[in-house]
Amino acid sequence: MEWVRDPQAWVALTTLTALEIVLGVDNILIQLREVSRCHFEIFDIRERNFLIFDGYRRA
Repeated sequence: MEWVRDPQAWVALTTLTALEIVLGVDNILIQLREVSRCHFEIFDIRERNFLIFDGYRRA
């Protein structure tokens, strides 16, 4: 529990948390842009495949 008192640990934790949030939002924006380019016929297939891939990636 020494890390609780270490300021460098808190800076590292804050930095990593901020990076995760920024990169997560960036991924969502990129995915929304790609999905918006899809034609409606293939939208359901791409959306399903994306959700399956994203579920495995996050697990």
